[in-house]
Amino acid sequence: MVADEAFSPFKNTQATFLVDSLNDFRGRLIQQRGLILAEPNKVSTKVNMRPMHPDETIIEYVEFA
Repeated sequence: MVADEAFSPFKNTQATFLVDSLNDFRGRLIQQRGLILAEPNKVSTKVNMRPMHPDETIIEYVEFA
């Protein structure tokens, strides 16, 4: 089903957090060996990003202005 395919990247996302700066946060995640699954992307809420933390937790981060 098309709808299922469209939502599949988000099924493993465990939480969403607001951050002041995705660029700053992205740098810290990479330093801590996080894996960026979805680079910062413009969306209706401004900009979001989905990384996997070293413990394999997947979080969506949103920079909301």
